[in-house]
Amino acid sequence: LDDDQSGGIDTLESKEFLREELESTDEQLKDDYFHGNDPLISVEDLERAWLVNSARNWTTDDVIDWMDAVVQLPEYGNAFRKHSVTGALLPLVTNRKLGFLRDKLGMKNKRSEERF
Repeated sequence: LDDDQSGGIDTLESKEFLREELESTDEQLKDDYFHGNDPLISVEDLERAWLVNSARNWTTDDVIDWMDAVVQLPEYGNAFRKHSVTGALLPLVTNRKLGFLRDKLGMKNKRSEERF
């Protein structure tokens, strides 16, 4: 995702990722994919809120600390470290349809996934 190796994922990179992964430029399809067509919030609304959220700038260590202290799932810390999950990646990690939690981070327990 971080094509320019800047340590962050900018809007252009995330839109490029979405375009490649969803193989579509249809914004409504993206809304459907990420929200099930939730009429209360759009992808653009989420993106605007995320851009000002301080968690977006978390390092991998910050994410692991949060997983331990707040989410209380310290057993996944090594997997998050192995895959260099930073705050900027959290929105993609949490997308169930992409399956990152389950397939890459080994979070197969539904309760853990819901807690996360």
